[in-house]
Amino acid sequence: MDISSSYDRLATWDQRMISGVEAIDTIRLIWSIEDEEGYWSERGQLAADAAWVAAAHSDAVATSEWAELAIEWYAYELGYDSDQVRDMDRIAIDPRSHPEWGTREVQRIGGPGRR
Repeated sequence: MDISSSYDRLATWDQRMISGVEAIDTIRLIWSIEDEEGYWSERGQLAADAAWVAAAHSDAVATSEWAELAIEWYAYELGYDSDQVRDMDRIAIDPRSHPEWGTREVQRIGGPGRR
């Protein structure tokens, strides 16, 4: 699967066509493909999307871990003083503060690098 079709698959989570676990697996696949291709842009947003999925499925640990990864990449891409870093910092500290918290069925999503 290529990056474009992987992003298309990820978008189907929003329409409830794939589970949260499948969405996170797709994010991990995108990350891996981008590693192989040397594409390093927009990692902050990809990690923030994973935090969104984890929050929607009420996985507090995964939400925090993905938010921390988003902070790392947003800081690199946009700077530590960016709105995105501030938003993800709040979510890393209190995952339940994510606006999408608990909007989907509970699933254990898992953090970056592990299932």
